[in-house]
Amino acid sequence: MSMINLRHLRAFEAVMQHRHFTKAAESIGLSQPALSALIQQLEEDLRVKLFDRSTRNVEPTAIGMEFGDIISRLLGQFEEALANVTKYSDLTKGKVSIGVLPSVASTVLPETLARFKAQYPDITIEISDVLGTEIVDLLLNKQIDFALSRTQKHREVENTPLMHDRLVLVGTPKTVSPKGNRIKWHDLADEPIIAMAPGSTIRALTDGAAASAGFALNIVLEPRLIPTAIAFARAGFGCAIVPCSESQSVKLTDLPQYDLVEPYIRRELSLMRLSGSSASPAAAALWRHLQEDLKNLSPEGARSAI
Repeated sequence: MSMINLRHLRAFEAVMQHRHFTKAAESIGLSQPALSALIQQLEEDLRVKLFDRSTRNVEPTAIGMEFGDIISRLLGQFEEALANVTKYSDLTKGKVSIGVLPSVASTVLPETLARFKAQYPDITIEISDVLGTEIVDLLLNKQIDFALSRTQKHREVENTPLMHDRLVLVGTPKTVSPKGNRIKWHDLADEPIIAMAPGSTIRALTDGAAASAGFALNIVLEPRLIPTAIAFARAGFGCAIVPCSESQSVKLTDLPQYDLVEPYIRRELSLMRLSGSSASPAAAALWRHLQEDLKNLSPEGARSAI
């Protein structure tokens, strides 16, 4: 039966529906001789007669009727499968799962995802807001399609730089007298500091900056969530070191904010995916959307590409 293919089955179904070779051929865009040849090939391959033909009528045999019931269901399921797959390629169906740093998930991401959802309302988006140390594991275990995270080097991960922000100090310093809106890192040696929890990318940058300035921070609190850090800074517990994107997102009006310099810590954010991996249409569409929507956005207040 190696000769039988979809063209034979569609020709058979057309004859079953129209009981007329010429009308059946027209319905599927074939010439009458071409359709007759397909039916003849089908019968020869199956070694049974499927239709009784006369000068006026074409009637299915008993075997043809039984075969027709099966083929009707088979082609119906095939058409349904094609329509379902087409929905994915047309972006009228699909799911995409992304991993995002909590500081990004609560700042730049909501508005851009809202714009994507307005354009593709039938695509489901799943978000895992996790620490930077967990992002690569999620990618390697294929638990997410891609991530928006601090750039991380890994031989199996491809980074596409997208945007950046910087670390700032939020709160009223107790031991430092700032000049203008800048504070040097080494001036924080005695300052009570609210630092993000170990394992977060913000904490890694914070510890690295302090080490570069040659001192250890006086850390009094290590929350996992940036809004918690800012809330404790507001209560006078200490000053919080957070990304400028987060400090801007909560629209601080009651707390001073200072640029941290010497060193100036700039956090590069990238779209990340497994190298050589293929993306679903939904994942590819969201990846392109984030590239286009965020490529010129810098939460530092200036719109400049990396």
